[in-house]
This record gives sequence, structure tokens and C-alpha cells, in this order.
Amino acid sequence: MAKVAEGLITKLDARFLEQGVMDVMKIVYPLYWIQANVDVTFPRHLEVLRNFYSSPHPCGQPKDGKSTPMVPPIFSGWDLDAQQGLFKLTTKFNVAQAMAKVVAIASNKVNPTIINPLTCMWRVIHASQLLSNVPILLHS
Repeated sequence: MAKVAEGLITKLDARFLEQGVMDVMKIVYPLYWIQANVDVTFPRHLEVLRNFYSSPHPCGQPKDGKSTPMVPPIFSGWDLDAQQGLFKLTTKFNVAQAMAKVVAIASNKVNPTIINPLTCMWRVIHASQLLSNVPILLHS
């Protein structure tokens, strides 16, 4: 039984991101932004994202004596640093609206299938004229 559990854990570890990277993904959720210590934790979370996503990573096994294939960086660490202030400000500004939607869904005042609060917040951010001209973090 222990061998089966170890095998399952090994497969899950290979499939998902490192725990530290998974933990910092919470910055995209409204609940994160109502915490008292968000101004302290946010820069640390960005550091984890920058370190993980702005550098190449090995992918797969070497074949025919060639070197290990590499996945290029997903985004620019410089762009992340340059845009973090605007992201933080915009997300904090839209949290109240997103959380009101969470409360409405929880109290059955709104049909939960209508729109997810996170989707609602990101749609507002996406529709912003100010943000529509900001270069995107992802490499094209």
C-alpha cells in the first residue's frame, strides 16, 4: 500500500507546479487582497513568480544524445516589475465589487452560474481604458 501511495505522490508531483509556486497564485483571487498583510506578502509572491516564470525550464528527457529540451520563459521579469503597481492598484480597487458578488452568491441572492466573482473582477479590469494600453506580461 505504501508503494502505491508513493507512486501516486510521485505522479502528482510531476503533474503539478511546485507547492511554493501554487501558493502564490492566490494573488489573482479577491480574498487575497482583503488580508491585512497583503502589502508585505505581495512583493514576496512576485519574487517567487519572477524566479519561476521568467527563466527557462527543462522539459522532458534528452533524445539521441541531444541536450534536455528547454521551455522558454513564460513572461518577462522586467515587465512583471514594471506592471506590478498597476496590477496591485487595479485589483485592490475592484475587490469590493468581486467580494459583493461572492456574498450575493453565498446568500443565494444571485444565481452562481451567472458569473464567477473572479471573472467579474477580471472583466472590469480588462474593460479599463487605462489598462487596455499596458503591454501584456506574456511573451507572444
